[in-house]
Amino acid sequence: MNLWVDSLRRFLDRQEAEEEQYRATIASRLLSAKEELVRQFPAVTRVAVIGSFCTPSLFRRDSDVDIVVCGLSVADYFIALFLLERILQVPVDLLREEEIPESLQAHIKDALVLYAR
Repeated sequence: MNLWVDSLRRFLDRQEAEEEQYRATIASRLLSAKEELVRQFPAVTRVAVIGSFCTPSLFRRDSDVDIVVCGLSVADYFIALFLLERILQVPVDLLREEEIPESLQAHIKDALVLYAR
C-alpha cells in the first residue's frame, strides 16, 4: 500500500511542478505581450490580468488568460486580441476596461497590473 501512496505522491508532485513551470512560462510571455501591446497601441494606459491566472491553484493548461486593457479602441480590438494570442500561445479573453460590466468591476480591483501610466 505504501508503494502505491508514494507513487501517487511523486506523480502529483511532478504534475504540480509542471503546472508551476507552465504558469511561469505564460508569465514571461505576458511581459513580452504587454510590451508589444503598449508599443503598437500607444493610447493604451493600463494592462492587467484577472481571473484564474491570478490564482495559481486555479490556472491550468486548458485555462485562458483574462486581460483587461484600458484605452484600446474598438477598431483595434481584434488586432490586439490576435497579437496577444500569438505571443502568449494560449486563448485570451480580452476585455476593454471601458466596457466591463458592473458585475466584474470588483475583479478589476484585484487585478495583476502589468502596465499603468
